[in-house]
Amino acid sequence: MGDARHITPTTEELVACERCGERHGRTESCSPSRTLAFGSGLPSAAGPAPVPPGDPLVGTQVGSFRIARLLGRGGMGTVYLAEHPVIGSRVAVKFLHESMAADPSVVARFFDEARAVNLIGHENIVGIFDLSALPPNRYYFVMEYLEGDTLQALLRAGPVDPAVARDVLLQVCDALQCAHEHGVVHRDLKPENVFLVQRRGKPHFVKLVDFGIAKLRGAGAQRRTAAGFVVGTPEYMAPEQCEEGAVDARTDVYALGVMAFELATGRLPFQGKSIPQLLLAHVREPPPRPSELAPVDPALERTILRALEKDPAARFPDMASFAEALRAVPAQGAAPDAAAAARTKTPPPSPAPVAGLAVELSAGDRPPVRLPAVELTRAGLFLRAEGELPPLRARVRVALSHPSLRSKVEVEGEVIRHVSPAEAASWRMAPGFAVQFHEPAPEARAALAALADELRRDTPAPVPARDPAALEDRL
Repeated sequence: MGDARHITPTTEELVACERCGERHGRTESCSPSRTLAFGSGLPSAAGPAPVPPGDPLVGTQVGSFRIARLLGRGGMGTVYLAEHPVIGSRVAVKFLHESMAADPSVVARFFDEARAVNLIGHENIVGIFDLSALPPNRYYFVMEYLEGDTLQALLRAGPVDPAVARDVLLQVCDALQCAHEHGVVHRDLKPENVFLVQRRGKPHFVKLVDFGIAKLRGAGAQRRTAAGFVVGTPEYMAPEQCEEGAVDARTDVYALGVMAFELATGRLPFQGKSIPQLLLAHVREPPPRPSELAPVDPALERTILRALEKDPAARFPDMASFAEALRAVPAQGAAPDAAAAARTKTPPPSPAPVAGLAVELSAGDRPPVRLPAVELTRAGLFLRAEGELPPLRARVRVALSHPSLRSKVEVEGEVIRHVSPAEAASWRMAPGFAVQFHEPAPEARAALAALADELRRDTPAPVPARDPAALEDRL
């Protein structure tokens, strides 16, 4: 495995970035989440990102379209909504960050994404219509505008119906099989890059996005995103990626296996406290059996574990084989005996509140109330409550205090999810409601991101209770 220096950023003063809202060095490029490469800059249903004052691109004419507003930012590009001034059709326009435009290899990688998608031409992959540049060096491409949300948002909302999970996975398999047949390996497959839209009467029609770090057959030597950095997102990286080895279609099979594990159990197979620990876990540690964490059909478990084999030769050879195994899984997901056993077991304890985190919530003219937070992420939090809940889509004000924060962080949010006590008992979670943060100021966003990352590092991975029969079966 590569030296840890290859995956550890250089040490310098961390500041709140006005572009992405996170804390990083002044010389480092922005990076959403923990992707070790360029981010997606994907249009999101969560709403547009805050527009910097005097954004020179808003109002600019790009071909037949006029830039209307900012949608989001990634590590490599910034995405805007653009509209045709006459017929009103809408597209998304992704601009390469100006700071990267001077590097020919980065520009080539940016256009590789458009080239890769154009080669594939699959209905479950976001369409790209044009690429060009505005003087002097504002490189961009035009892609279809997606209205929906990511698979990651669906996972955050609670347990995913097995039938929905299988349908989504099969669509991704089909899209990637087509990509692989055209010599394109995605290399950064994760729930954030699976967009779900309403189409053909299906509420979960897949649009696979962000081929910005895809590998094209015949494209020459592998380029890296930055000196000494590995390409990919640590939670979903195959062992050969972690060791900077050869990448092929089976690398995407592994990443989709991680996603299938997450959809089936509600958690990731590996949860290291740091990036090096995560990469080592992918290389050395066997994944837990999904059935030890949730009721999972044996056929689905075998499928997931084969996709997560350390040796690429032991995995499914292609996405078509992976899809065939998924189709053989019973439609209802959990086997009857597993479901019956789950009902007879003592229910797990309700999730404990996040230690040290104090949350005050207020709405309208009502005085603030203090509620226990069960989970905090960069995008929002889940609050435990069993009485009257604020209405869905209600705007609320949230104030957070924690020993690691210099001062109280205040941010506006929106109620996006209710979980009743009955649903909580069935889904093994706390009753209450979820709040999505709404356009935090850069300082607040940076503080929330740092706190969420710290809490995640400090939370040990759950250790499932194992009965003797399960242990005997595994030995």
